Amino acid sequence: MPRRGQVGSYAREVFIQQSNRRFVYVTLMTSQIIRILRFDRAGCYYTQPIYYHKDSVSFVKFVLLLSSLNEELLGFGTSISWIAGQRVMKMTPPELFNHTKQRWEPNTAELIFTLADQPMFSRRTIRSRGTVCWIAKHAGQEYVIKDYWRADGRAHESAFLKDFVGVKGVGQMFAFNDERDSIKAGRGFGEQEIMTSDAQSKCVLNRWFMRLVLPQYGDTLEKATSASHLLCAVRDIVRGHRDSLVLKGILHRDISFTNLLLSFHETHGVVIDWDLAKEMEKVIQDQGIDDDSRTGTRAYQSVKVLNGSSDLGHHDNMDDLESIFYVLYHVLFGHDTSGNPVHFEALGQIADWQNIVTRPPLLAKSKQYFLEKGVRQHITRYTSPDEQTLAALMKELQRFFRPRMGSIDAALDDDEEHIDFPKYDQQEAAGRYEAFISIIDQAILKLPEVLPAPAPPSPNGSVGSTKRSRTEDESNECASKRTRTQRVRATKAPISSYVDPDDSDDDDEPPPSPTDAGYDPKGSKCKIAVWVRARRAGRGRSRAGSFK
Repeated sequence: MPRRGQVGSYAREVFIQQSNRRFVYVTLMTSQIIRILRFDRAGCYYTQPIYYHKDSVSFVKFVLLLSSLNEELLGFGTSISWIAGQRVMKMTPPELFNHTKQRWEPNTAELIFTLADQPMFSRRTIRSRGTVCWIAKHAGQEYVIKDYWRADGRAHESAFLKDFVGVKGVGQMFAFNDERDSIKAGRGFGEQEIMTSDAQSKCVLNRWFMRLVLPQYGDTLEKATSASHLLCAVRDIVRGHRDSLVLKGILHRDISFTNLLLSFHETHGVVIDWDLAKEMEKVIQDQGIDDDSRTGTRAYQSVKVLNGSSDLGHHDNMDDLESIFYVLYHVLFGHDTSGNPVHFEALGQIADWQNIVTRPPLLAKSKQYFLEKGVRQHITRYTSPDEQTLAALMKELQRFFRPRMGSIDAALDDDEEHIDFPKYDQQEAAGRYEAFISIIDQAILKLPEVLPAPAPPSPNGSVGSTKRSRTEDESNECASKRTRTQRVRATKAPISSYVDPDDSDDDDEPPPSPTDAGYDPKGSKCKIAVWVRARRAGRGRSRAGSFK
């Protein structure tokens, strides 16, 4: 392995083993020169070679930096620490959600969360959003704390979640801390300065550290206790997606297997992870702008999104509904009766969709053929008589998307038969949601009811509690025309939930290689912000300097 790739691998392992790392310093030293490399979520940033025999002052500064007793200077996030053998996280969010009053209220108090010994998820790439998720407890209530680095230009997920208060079928939020740190500030750049890349001749993306505190929801959909439970969850998710778009004007744009969860509370299912969401007005305004970001997870992307043609317009509600359909297909045809994944060879179409080597246009053709020709596999998740009802449902949903496939073909036709792709219309979008939900409803009525037990009561004012119970109509919606009733408890979310998929953003990288590390030994005109501990008698001050 080349030396530079080896250094990148070492830094990557530090990020993996120390989940509260913001950045990692690595030293390259020979008998004549020394270089300091700083690995952070934007890549690698390094000094020019310092001939320390001639520049002894810089050498001493490096030694002082790397031997500092200040953990923050060495790249640790100091909000996470140990108290009496227990890992804790301290934060002072500007606002807290009062569930009893159903509103956000100002906050100045410091909250202390107890954390599990290890994070439930930690992204394993250096140059990425660096998502880390923790299981946490506060005031007797369980939460999921999501730390990640938001790229410049991306919307604040917390802003969307604040607006979603009371929207059923959409994951809620208890607290947040936005923009607590940035890559640009950490590297010593001013707000107006531009970070450039030696390797790719383009600007390096600035990132902001974000923290969200979310309720602990249920498992992913394959753990639904029955076919009825699964479809009720999917219907609630579609309703939540509809209300977020029609009522709030927000489009999710990143529907995937891990973003759709079972719920303990007012609904049977919720959609989470809104960090790639966007206001629909901006989606429409920005169409045609050169944007190489991959919005969504490839295995669940729609045919239109995979085609990537400007003739097909922007991402819309039907793209997300198609993604929900693919998740449902994965649940039914990719898992056994216990909810465990089937063998890879038995996946059929799903195996092709999950092949990251397959080019998007080829995957688009594969999915379009699948939607037009129908399901040719047997459902493995549930047995008869549910299997027949679910198979009929999937065929009906495929027919639901076929007119859209015709519109795609017509828009991409270079001949005289070319017809412009239909523009987004909110009223029409609402109608398509109702048609999709109606198909689900008809299948639910044909299935026996097997629903999860209600969640145990939560402390007053916590996110886990509900302000009001479901109305009688809502409670009985999944119970009409049943022949049997059984109630079992939903399980908690798996480690893969609450996180961004590996291929949902262009700045999330695959496993490490020399270029992933971002290190270019021939780089020029680079500087590194170095914090030097002033070791004076009886004093522990710090001061900042910069090397060019």
